[in-house]
Amino acid sequence: MSYDFLKQILSALQQYEKEQQAAQGTDFEPKDLTHFANWILMQPQEKAEIQAEPQATVEAQEKSSPPTFGGETLDTIIGKYLGLLNRYMKNYVKIALENSDFYSIDDFTYLGTLLNAQLQQKQISKTELISEHVHEKTTGIEILKRLQKNNFITEAAHLQDKRKKQLLLTPKGREAFFTHVERMQKVGVLLGAGLAQAEKKQLVYLLQKLHDFHLYFNQQATTTAKESEDSLAGIDKLLAAL
Repeated sequence: MSYDFLKQILSALQQYEKEQQAAQGTDFEPKDLTHFANWILMQPQEKAEIQAEPQATVEAQEKSSPPTFGGETLDTIIGKYLGLLNRYMKNYVKIALENSDFYSIDDFTYLGTLLNAQLQQKQISKTELISEHVHEKTTGIEILKRLQKNNFITEAAHLQDKRKKQLLLTPKGREAFFTHVERMQKVGVLLGAGLAQAEKKQLVYLLQKLHDFHLYFNQQATTTAKESEDSLAGIDKLLAAL
């Protein structure tokens, strides 16, 4: 056995855990081997970039690094393309759900989450469903009202907590979901159609990394905003801690 190789793996695992805890919180424990493997695949490129750039604070980098791609920074370019991809997806979804009782992709994904919960024999309340989709309460309630109006979902007593009610998918809701699931799968294929399989794996890793960070950061930002009279100052405080 090559103990030097084993040391490299343990060192990489330690660095991986450190990065994930910084993004998701100190409670994070490595459990997903595929995610760890994708992280390792991305390291050579990231190390090369780190070696090419001097260590500096975020503020120093902003002052010393010139804008790129027509005056835009890398951060604004990332935001721009993520926003554009979201619009492309909405256009494709609009076509896929045409002449259906679904108002938006959110109606469809709410049903998918409820179906998955029922298959796992897991109870889920309104608040839990809305939180899982990272929606504001008012937005989530509107989506649920539409689904209830179409008789796609119903409420029942929560077996563990009598103060709450669990949401259930109705037979009509299940039928509506499966009627359009193939169309929605084609939307997914279309979104990644310009990428090779290896590129898709890299993209999934990066998107999941962003998601994990913002899932934690969004919770902290929401808490900080509630505690601070100036919500923008709260965001600045969190950014300074990065």
